[in-house]
Amino acid sequence: MPVYSSILLALSLTKVDMTAFVSGMLPLVILLFLLGYFFYVRKIPKEFCLEFTPGFCRQVSPTHICLAIVTEEFKILMFDLVKARCLY
Repeated sequence: MPVYSSILLALSLTKVDMTAFVSGMLPLVILLFLLGYFFYVRKIPKEFCLEFTPGFCRQVSPTHICLAIVTEEFKILMFDLVKARCLY
């Protein structure tokens, strides 16, 4: 959600609906997510071993990495929304 004060001010001054702004922004967000997946996430090693635990190796798929990133972003967004709700 674009809730920065400068974005909200620009939207109110130009009388652009926030739904139209977010829907116009969504294709680029999807494109950036896909570019990040193909150029960065796929380069992450699929197997990692813990040095302090001998013999412990685990396979990790890029899908799990992406889900972990999205989950953390969702937690941050929810925390900010709850914090903003408590301040008002």
